[in-house]
This record gives sequence, C-alpha cells and structure tokens, in this order.
Amino acid sequence: MGTIADLDEPTIRLLGPVEVDGGYDVTLAPRERALLARLAIDTGRTVTVDRLVDDLWGDHPPASARNALQVYVSHLRSRLGRESISSRGGGYRLELGPDRIDSLAFERLVAVGMGLATSGRAAEATHSLDTATGLWRGEPLADLAGYPFARVEAARLDELRATGLEHLAEVLLAVDDLDRLEELTPQVREFPFRERLRAAVMTGLYRQGRAVDALALYAEVVDQLREELGLEPGPTLKALQRAILTDDPALTASLPSGELTLVATVLDASAALEGQLADAYGDALLTHRDLLRSAFAACSGLTFPTDGERLLAAFPTALDALRAAASGHRALAGHPFPHGVRVQVRMGVHTGTPRVVEQHYVGGEVHRVLQVALAASGGQTLATGTTARLLGDDVLAADGLRVTDLGRHRLPDAAQPEHLHQVSETDEEFPPPRSLGGRSSLPRPVVRLVGRDQALAALVEESGRPGSGLTTLVGPGGAGKTRLAIEVADRVGRTVAGGVYFVALETAGTLEDAWGAVAAALDLAIDTPAPDAVLAQLAERRTLLVLDNVEQLDEVATAIEDLLGVDGEVRLLATSRRPTGVRGERLLRLDPITDGRDASLLFASYAELARPGFVLDDDNREAVARICRRVDGLPLGIELAAARVRQLLPRTLADILDSGHDLVVGGPSRPDRQRDLHALTDWSFRLLEPHQQRLLELLALFVGGADLDTVARLPATDGRDPVAVALELADASLVRVTEDGAPRITMLETVRAYVAGNLAASGRSDSARDLHLAAHVDLARRLHPRVASRRRATEVLLRERSNVEAALDRALGSGQEAAAAEIISDLGEAWHQLGPRAFGYIERTAARCPSDSHVRGWLTYWDYRRRWDTEVDDRLLLDLLLDAEARLRAAGDIEPLAALLAYGGNLGVDVGLGVDWGVDRAREAVGLAEGLGDDWLIGLTATALVRELSEAGRTGEARTPLELGRSAASRLGDVARLDALTMNEAELLAQEGRHSEAWALAAPAAVGLVSSRSEGMFWSAAHLLARLAAHDRPAAAASLMGVGLGALDRMGSTPSSHDLEHFRDRVRPALDLLGAERFDSLVAEGRSWSRETAVARVLDLLG
Repeated sequence: MGTIADLDEPTIRLLGPVEVDGGYDVTLAPRERALLARLAIDTGRTVTVDRLVDDLWGDHPPASARNALQVYVSHLRSRLGRESISSRGGGYRLELGPDRIDSLAFERLVAVGMGLATSGRAAEATHSLDTATGLWRGEPLADLAGYPFARVEAARLDELRATGLEHLAEVLLAVDDLDRLEELTPQVREFPFRERLRAAVMTGLYRQGRAVDALALYAEVVDQLREELGLEPGPTLKALQRAILTDDPALTASLPSGELTLVATVLDASAALEGQLADAYGDALLTHRDLLRSAFAACSGLTFPTDGERLLAAFPTALDALRAAASGHRALAGHPFPHGVRVQVRMGVHTGTPRVVEQHYVGGEVHRVLQVALAASGGQTLATGTTARLLGDDVLAADGLRVTDLGRHRLPDAAQPEHLHQVSETDEEFPPPRSLGGRSSLPRPVVRLVGRDQALAALVEESGRPGSGLTTLVGPGGAGKTRLAIEVADRVGRTVAGGVYFVALETAGTLEDAWGAVAAALDLAIDTPAPDAVLAQLAERRTLLVLDNVEQLDEVATAIEDLLGVDGEVRLLATSRRPTGVRGERLLRLDPITDGRDASLLFASYAELARPGFVLDDDNREAVARICRRVDGLPLGIELAAARVRQLLPRTLADILDSGHDLVVGGPSRPDRQRDLHALTDWSFRLLEPHQQRLLELLALFVGGADLDTVARLPATDGRDPVAVALELADASLVRVTEDGAPRITMLETVRAYVAGNLAASGRSDSARDLHLAAHVDLARRLHPRVASRRRATEVLLRERSNVEAALDRALGSGQEAAAAEIISDLGEAWHQLGPRAFGYIERTAARCPSDSHVRGWLTYWDYRRRWDTEVDDRLLLDLLLDAEARLRAAGDIEPLAALLAYGGNLGVDVGLGVDWGVDRAREAVGLAEGLGDDWLIGLTATALVRELSEAGRTGEARTPLELGRSAASRLGDVARLDALTMNEAELLAQEGRHSEAWALAAPAAVGLVSSRSEGMFWSAAHLLARLAAHDRPAAAASLMGVGLGALDRMGSTPSSHDLEHFRDRVRPALDLLGAERFDSLVAEGRSWSRETAVARVLDLLG
C-alpha cells in the first residue's frame, strides 16, 4: 500500500471527526487518531513524550506506553511521509504546514477575512469567512470526546467559530447581502450570548422591513440571559433595540462623503495582551471596541465594522476627531481590564476625501491614516500635516491638546515622506515614529517566497529585536538564503527607523572590498576610509544590514565585530555556507525545501516566467515532483530546471534528468558559481582544506549516511578527529547532521554526485571503497548477537542497508569474498530477515566463500536458512539439511552445527519422522552449546528445545530448558530472548488449559517483540499470540495468524502447504468457532495489512 506522501501532502481535518485527506483511505487505530490530532493541534511545535503519554493514556499509562507511542509515530510517518513528524528535544513535532490542518486554516481564513474587512474589501472578506465556516463538518474532534485534551481544543474551536460567524455577519451587513445574512439566524440561537452576531442579524432583518422579527431575536436573548445568568444585554444590543423601536435613521443612512477627518486605531502589543489575558482576551477586545465607539460617538464620529484589533472612524471636523482620540485614550486608561493589564491603542488622524465603495471607506486616504496609526506607539496619537494645518494652536489649547512637530517620516508604501505631528493631553514622551529608513534598497524578487514560513517568522523576530546582534543564515549553496534574507529585510524594514540595507559581498575578495560594499549600500560619498565613514553613519541609529555571501571572506569576523561595536543599534543578518565565528552569533540553518508541495509550487512560479500560462495540473504534477526531488529541493536547482520548460515539457525534462543528463544550468548573466549545481558545490569544495576534502570523499560513499560512531572509526585525517572534521564539513554546509534518533552525517545527492565525480577522476576511488568496506566489516562485528541485541541490530541494519549492500558489492566484485562472508555471518538473523534481496547476497557469498574462512560453517548454516524460506518441497529441505549437517560435522564446526540442529524441528513431522526427531536434535544442540559455554548459543538452542517439547506435548520436560535459556539470556542481557521465552512459557500454560493466565503472561512480553522492527520477532510473537487467543478471542486469533503470515511475506519466506496446515491446526478452536469462511476472511485481512497497521492493531489488542 502506498502512503499519502506518495501523492499530495495530506490534510488533517479536526473540524468534525478526525480525518486524513490526501488521496488514500487511511485507516488508523483509535489511539493513533488521537496522537495525530494531538500533534496537529500544536503543529510546528514540539510536544514532549511525557505530554503525549499523559494526553493519550491519562494518569495511569501502561508500562508499554512509550514503546507503543514510538510505534504509532512510525506508523503515522509511513502514512504521512517520513518528514511529516520529526523527533526533537525529547518529543515529536508535526511538520505539516498550517494550511494542511483544517482548524489552523480556519483560523487563518477568519483572520484574513477580518483584515480584508478592515481594509474595506468586504466582498473578499465575505468569501474568506464563508470558506472558513464551510470547513466545519460537525462537532470538532467528535470521535475523540473521551480525551480531555480533545474536549479542551473542541471548546476553543467552538469559540473561534462563533467569532468567525460574528465577523461574517458584519461583512454581510456591510455588503448589504441581507438574504445571506438571514441564513445565519440558526447560528444566532446556537451561540445565544454572542451579541455582535445577534446585532448584525437584527440589523439585517430591520433593513428587510422585519422589525418585529428583529425585536423577537432581542427578546429571546433577554429571557435567556435572565434565566441562565441573571444578567441583562450589553449596551450595544440595548442601543440597537432602541434604534429599531425609534426607527433611528442611522440604521439605514448612507455614509457621509466629502472632506472628512479619519481616525484609525490599532491595538498595541496584541500578542502580549493575548498571553496575559488568555481566555479573557476576547472580552477585552470587545470592551476596548465599545469604549472607543462610545468615545467617538460622543464627538459626532461614525465607527465602522472592522476586526477586533482595529477601528476606523469618520468625523465631520478635524477638531472633533482629535477630541475623540483624546477621549478614547482616556476611556481605555480608566477602564479596569482583567488582571490589571493596560490596554492601549495607536491612533492616526488624517483629513481627506475618502472613496465610498459598498458602504465602506476605501482607497489611499484610508491606507494613509492606517499607516500613520501603525507608526504611532501605544497611547499615542499622530496626525498628518494636512490635519494639523486645519487647527491653530489656540484652538487646540482650549481643549487641553498639545501639538508636537515630529518632522517628516517615510511610511510603508508612501511615495513621499509624511509630516507627522503628535497630539496629546500630557507631556508624555514616546519613542520615535515607526518609520522606514530613507536609503534602503532591496533587490526585487521575481517570485514570491515559498516554503519558508517558519524560518521567516524566526528571522523576523530575531532581526527585529532591540539592541545590536548578528544572526547568520547558514545553508548549502542554492538553498535560497539570499531570497529569504531579502524577505526578512522587507518585513523588518517597516519597524526599523534607521532603515534596512542590502550588502552584496559575492564579489568581495578582501576585507577592503567588503567595507567598500557596505559604504556603497549606505550611499556614502567616501572622503574618509570606508570603515570610518560606515561606522560614523551607523552611530546612534537603529539599522538592519543584510550581509549576503560572506563565506569566502576569512577576515569577515573582524568587520562584523566593528559594526556591532558602534554606538547604536545595528542588527546584522548574514548569509553564508558556514558560520562566521563571531562571538554571540546566532545561527539559523536553512535546508533545501523538503515539502514536495512547496517545491512544486516554487517550480510552477518560475516555470510560469519561462512559459506564461504554465500551471500545475494532473498531467505534469508527478513529473514536476520528480524534477524537484532530482535537484534535492534546492530552490536554485528548481529555478534553473523550471527555466527548461521553455523548450521541454516537465515529463520529458524529468525523464532526461533521471537518465543522468545535466540540463540544470543557467545563462551567462549568472555568477559563475550559480551557473549549475556542480558549480555551486565546486565553490564550497575549493574552500576546504585537503584533509576535509579527503573525508568528504569517503563520506560520499556512505549512500544512506553514516552515524557518528561509524565516522569516529574512520581513518584519522592528518591526525585530526574524524567527527570534528565531519562537523567542520557540516559548518561548511556540505554535509548535514540529522537528529532523527541517533545523530547521523548525510549529504545532498547533488553534493554526492559532485564528490563522486571528483573521486573517480582522482585515482583514489579503490582505496576509499576499501575503507568503506572495512568500516562495514567492523560494523557487522559490533552487531553480532553476542554483542548487540537483535532489536538494535535490526534497527541499525534497516538504517544502514544501502551501505551494507554497497560494501558487499565491493567485496564480491574485488576478490574480497572473505570480508563479505564475515559481514553475512556476523549480521546473521538481522540480515536474513530482510528478504529476497538479502537472500541473494547470502547465496552469492556462500558460493564464493573461501574454504579456509573461519566463518565458512556459518555461511553453510545461513545458506540452508535461505533455502528453508524459499523452498516448499519438504523432502528436498530434509536432504539439504542432512547434507549441511554432514559437512559441519565433518569440519568439526560445532557452533553452526548446534544452530542447525536447533532449527526446523517440525520438518520431522512433515516428512513422517515424528515429533521426537525434532526434540532429539534440539537436545543435542543444547548439549553442544553448553559444552562451548556460549550463552548466546545456549539461549538460541534452549528456546528451540522448549518449542520442540511443547510441540510434542511434553510440557513438563520443557521447564528445564526454559530456565536454562532464561539464565543464559539474563547473563547476556538479551531482552528479546527473555520475552520470547516468556511467551513460550505462556504457551505451556495454555496447553495446561490456563488460557487467561497464559494471555496475561504473554501480553507484556509481546509488546517488545511487536514494537521491534524485526520481522522475525514480529512473526514469532504474532504466531504465538494467535495460538493463545484461539480459545477466548477467535476473531483476534484469525487476524493474528494473518498478521504473522504478512510478516513472513515481507521476509520473503514462503510457507509450505504443511506449514499452513500446521498453523491452522494450532488455532483450530478459533476456526471451529468462526467457521471457515469467516476465519479465512479475517486471516486474509490481517495478512494484507501493512506492517505499521499490523503493529498498531496488535498493540491495541494487547492494551
């Protein structure tokens, strides 16, 4: 079964029962849905393991909760894409974009609708809010009502929906869509105490000539408030009732036109207020709005529907507007808000002739007054020169108002600087207006920024902090560092009074060149040395400098320290492929775009430039995704590839790139290092020291990457610690250190291709490949079952499989068969369970293993195990077994002989030799293992003897080898062996008719076996659980039998007809209870499940 990640990125739907939408019917176990919902609620933020265990299992989680959580996360990754859930800081984080979570999309749409309404775009606001409310499919998280966290989130979302409905009702009223507004009447009753919603619908009914219906809605809430809360309606509803009763013309009058004075207000520090007020924040917003509206109304002002944090009002005269502004500030200052917080607004005042469209003031005058308000500080009123000129100082003084000339300031999107004046009743001092620097000049991006929301938010916050400081955006060449830095500068520039300046350093070869580039960006006429002129210009100013491409300047740290040392606030945002090393430097790493949807959208943006009208569609979507993967998600690679759609269709381009041809090149106008992806890496490679280059060449051979333990064991590079050198390469953005589990060194395929080409041309390829082979011979030794647990060996091998296969290919292709034999022998069971491809390596190695190899006997054993899993002819298997046994006896190879005698005892029954045949062989195996004193081999053979005695019905005799195996496994610390023996003991109890005791004993032990990534352990656990469930849980027994067969399928093991009949016999009670048709149906269903689904279902069964 494919995963959603194979298609489009999934959408997680919480506004109703939890669903995953993305092209596949995803079946999740109940607790998996709860986990997915819990991570989705905090998408983009890490949720600790402890928090998740508490939320999913409550105050008394089972001992296996953490193991089960890991399995659930693995299952979700397989469904949603490996990158969808990351492991960070002792927890997990859902990495889907907020637009893929319907509840977050709902919040964004509501916010967008509110913003559109504020700017006078009511029709667009209606569409946004309608779309938002349309996302609801019922009660949020309806199928998770049993989880407290879900109930809390559902309550929050209900409140947010009510807020969205309020704003929808108000914009519908604004556009005079009264029929649509009337349709919200049921929602008025659903949220009876939302007065804004009720007021909008009442007003709409009145405008339709249905005053009686409007007053009936008022009467309803009066009764409900009195009966349920003992309260009366608020002032807004009371005033509306009076207006309806008196037919107040204001309910239907059109907006005043002509010259007016506008006042815009913006709630100051809204994020901080929300944090302080928590659930009381919404009420505080409404209160602040009502206080301002009352103050404005008292001065002949008309206030218009906006979002909760901004208001716009119109006044007939400038004096009325300034009086109202002062009154509004006083009203807010005198109101007792919860927790004693101080709620302030920033006010802007401007006189002009605004346009009226759809009962809203719109256009340049509205935009102008809003920008003036945004330039103010909390509690401050700023007026334009146009307004200030209309009033003399004596007129304002009579009202106790004072005017302070603040000079000219450049405001966002304003063609000319604005002459600002402060108007206040006190001598309170405020910071300078939030205006832009006059000399900033940022490069103009050709497409919008895609896929960088989190990094953008972090950098905007960091670069906007007060005081001086350096933030370096580090990443591989072509990752889009410059583009992101430009976007950050554009966002932060709106709040940096001294301006933002972009300094291009890609051609700077010396420190003198760098100072000259900074001076040029500041537009300085250099009559003095550049450093002095630059530092003097930046003194006593708050400025942001973007230093682009600093990696090639060895002395750049000196210049940065000088810039940070000026007597002013200088924020530096540098882009580089490696850190600058400046003390106090804050780093943010920018990797390629891993989200396939974002990468495809970026491709489409660039492709539309090359071929106007280009859009992503069903015909080209898969090809575009292939192209983006081929260039490692690097934005520069995507841009260069997209330019080719001028000549080639995406499918053709993808096929050509897949065939190895390099068409991702740019034109002559680009810098040399940005002409193609090869040049990008070559630029960084040439900046390395020789010892760094040698290690990078060796790491390029590790196809799946290498963990730090493996890197540490690589040959020293000029006496330097290989791990330290690898981290230097990570600083240079040529390799990456991943943190999903154990730290691991990986590299982009574009980098690997460049380095591999260099290595092949250097003549060092053979020696490097031999080092790679030696590293994996050593790894195999460290994973031998005498040293490492089977669970760890399986996990490491699944991670390192590509590397191990590359090492085996090198060994078998270069006459080093002994090395291949050591790898196969030491990896043993962990390698064997990987299935047909692994079987192929076993067969080839066994056939070519040198006769004098000390592991020759083990290759005989593993080659027989391969034949066991691929042959269905029992007689042939017996012949092969006896032949292998004879060879091992002749060679005196006791260890593999003991292992062989312990394997396949049930073959005796299948070929008519009887059950005692297997018992006798296993007993001999135990004797040989005890003679060797090898605890690992004793555990293996004792387990086999317990199994054979149990099959023979000799349960009493099985207790002795059971304890023998336990003792050996305990000395070895072999937890998996102990779990397996516990399950064998449970089977002995079941044979004595003690089924409940057997299940209770087996279930905890099975959790560890099921949770491991070993298919062999999973098969063993599922097979035994099926037998234990056969009497009391017949449906579960059938499903478990199917699950076990599915594990064999994934291992490439083909059961014979005798095997299948044997399996059915062992669960015969379940077959008899269910009937053959139902039994076979459940077996087939369990067998069809993916491993992740099967693990989740079994864990749910185990509790």
